[in-house]
Formats: sequence, C-alpha cells, structure tokens
Amino acid sequence: MNKMESKMPKVSVIISAFNHEKYIADSINSVLNQTYKNFEIIVINDGSTDNTSIIIGEIANENKDKITFIDHKVNQRPKLSGNEGISLAKGQFIAFNDGDDIWYPTKLEKQMQMFEHDILQKIGLVYCYGKNINENSSRFRSEIEAVDVKEDVFSQLFESAFFFKISMVVRKEVIKAVGLMDERYPYCCDYGLMIRIAAEGFQFDRVPEVLV
Repeated sequence: MNKMESKMPKVSVIISAFNHEKYIADSINSVLNQTYKNFEIIVINDGSTDNTSIIIGEIANENKDKITFIDHKVNQRPKLSGNEGISLAKGQFIAFNDGDDIWYPTKLEKQMQMFEHDILQKIGLVYCYGKNINENSSRFRSEIEAVDVKEDVFSQLFESAFFFKISMVVRKEVIKAVGLMDERYPYCCDYGLMIRIAAEGFQFDRVPEVLV
C-alpha cells in the first residue's frame, strides 16, 4: 500500500459463508481486486460441511496482510456471524459480502467517493444497485435491484428493503450508535439494521450503478 492509499479510510469487508464452495473464491477475489485498496477482509466460515473452509484457508494464506479467517465448526447462521465480523473490524467503514455474491472492481472506490465528498459527515450509509444471478428458473427474481433513495428513507424502507446488504457501506460509528444486527430476527436482521439507521436520522445515498 502506498502513502496515498494509507491516507484513505480503511474499509472492513465482512464475508459470511456457508457451503459456498462453488462461489467463495470468486466472492473473496472480487474484493481483493477492488480498485480501492485500503481494506481488510474478515471471512467467517459458518460451519460449512463442504470444501468452503479449505478454499478460504488457501486464499487467506496467500493474502495474510489482507484476510482474517474465522473458521466455525458449528453453523451459527451466516447473517448473524456478521456481528462477529463487525466486532473484529478495524476500519472506519463496514461493508458486507456473502460467500455466493460478487462485487464489481470499482464498487468501493465509487462508494467511498460519496463519503469523501460528504464534508459534514451527514451520510451514514451508501448503497449501490445490484443484479441478481438466477440459477433457479422456477424462482422469479427481478434482474436488476435499482431504486433511488427518497427524502423520507425511513418510510421508504417500510415499503421494501430496496437494496442488497452486500451493496451497502456504513460508517462504523453509525453501527456503534444504533447497535449490532438483532439476532432475535435471523432472517431479516440486516433489514432491521437498515431501518434502525434510518430511524436515527442518518442520511442514505447511493451510487446509481450496478456494482454487485
């Protein structure tokens, strides 16, 4: 990392994986290949029974300066393991990926530019648009998840979770202010976190481009 990169805020990227041997290498490498370079990756294998742990271990050994690998032998639910990642994060910003999802190379760069231009630090969360990869033809999912943020984002979030968890970057101090994901609701704790951030009055912004 050069001097200019070291002056950039650090982003802690949390990747949760469970039986993702088919995708996990692409997921991790999509973060390693970001054009924005000041980041760490915390990969949490959540009790996988396939080769996910082996694949993560191999990549982590080759990138010890970037990757912290947590290898759970018992499943705790990947969404909840995100809280463990947050507690270990050293960065001023938190981002999420999952073991079966990928980022485009300029994702972090374009989102961090939004925070850089936010001189008054009113923006707590920046998301981007996302694209679904549908391998199950019997399950309908829209190809593109792309909705612009409204002025009243709190009300808007009650209409739907209109962006992917893997698309958002959040100031760590915002998560400290609202608390971790609520583990009482394992199927929607990321959605709950979004709502609580909005309820506390933090502003949302977006990069209007498919980056995940």
